[in-house]
Amino acid sequence: MNWKENIKFCTDIIQVVTVILGVYFAVQTLRDTREVESVNREIESARFIMEINRDLRSSQFSNIAHAINGGFDDKKHDSNFVILRESRGHFWPGELEDYLDMYNDIGELYQSGVLNDMVVGEFFYSAGKIWCNNDIRKYIKKLRDTDHQPDGKSAYYYGVEYLATKSLEDNSRTCADLDKQ
Repeated sequence: MNWKENIKFCTDIIQVVTVILGVYFAVQTLRDTREVESVNREIESARFIMEINRDLRSSQFSNIAHAINGGFDDKKHDSNFVILRESRGHFWPGELEDYLDMYNDIGELYQSGVLNDMVVGEFFYSAGKIWCNNDIRKYIKKLRDTDHQPDGKSAYYYGVEYLATKSLEDNSRTCADLDKQ
C-alpha cells in the first residue's frame, strides 16, 4: 500500500467514526430534548392544577364544595344529600354547572394524558363525591337525556364521570364507601 492509499484509508475511517459520533450525539440530543419536554409538560400540568385548585377553593365554590363533600355544617353528607334548589337544596343549576365544569376539564385532560395521576390525585376524592351524589347524577342524566347523549365522550360531564370512576376503581372504593368517610 502506498502513502496515498494509506491517507485514503485513514480518511475513510475518520469519516465513518465521524458519522457514528454524529449519529450518537444526535440521538443523545433527541433524548435530552424529549426529557426536557416531558419535564416542561409536568411543570405546565402542575401550574394548571394549581390554578384550578385555587379557583376551586375560592369563595365562589366553597359553599357547593362543602355541600358535596361535607364539613360545611360539620355533618357528613352522603350520596343522598340534596344539592339543587329544584330538589330542595341550596344551589341553582348554573352554580353546580360552573363547579362541574372545573372537574370536567380536569377529567378530560387526565383522560387524554395531558395530566397524570400525581397531578390529578388530589381531585379524586371530590370527583368521587360529586359523581356519587344522587341529586347531581340525576341532574347530569337529565342533561344527557335532553341532549340525546346518555353516555360516551360526547355526553355532558363525561370528564367528571371518567375522573370519578377512575378514582373509585383505582382506590377499590364504591359510593357507599365514600358515604362512610
